[in-house]
Amino acid sequence: MHFRLLNWLTFDASAKRVVGNRLPLFAQKRSAYNSTLMAAWIRKNPFTTTYPKAEMIRFVSEHAAVIGSPLSESEQQLLASENPDVDEAAERRLRGLVAGVIANQRASGQATDPKSFVGALEWATDGEWPYVAALAEAEITGRPQVEQIERRDYSGWWLIPGCLAILLLIAFLVFLVHKLFR
Repeated sequence: MHFRLLNWLTFDASAKRVVGNRLPLFAQKRSAYNSTLMAAWIRKNPFTTTYPKAEMIRFVSEHAAVIGSPLSESEQQLLASENPDVDEAAERRLRGLVAGVIANQRASGQATDPKSFVGALEWATDGEWPYVAALAEAEITGRPQVEQIERRDYSGWWLIPGCLAILLLIAFLVFLVHKLFR
């Protein structure tokens, strides 16, 4: 004979004990939430032997060769650079090639592959913003303008004198406290 005490506990009358048959509902939700959170940020970089930026450029270059207008060396360097000055015709051509790569991979089902062009986008933008990633991001989101990233130049000329001034202030305070309470 079993009596339900709570949502997750039952009382077994024959054994005269409380038996937990499952986790409480709030614990189930929390553990499922935590496991999906954990799975979301723990992923291994699939590009351990190659650079994702180079793979993205390779995808665009292969697509351009299939179309019949291969990329020049200067266009490949343009795709690899960050915040280049690009004329409108070159940007339209490169953006069309990137759009073609994305459309081909979506149509063939490769877009979910971690080593695909779209999968490489996440890893290629880790610490830098190459032009090929900016083009892909603009094409995926449907924005008409390609986003240019401005990097701040950190000049650390003030770090050494600032740290030295703080150390001298602390030394002076220690000396002052030592003289006052001696």
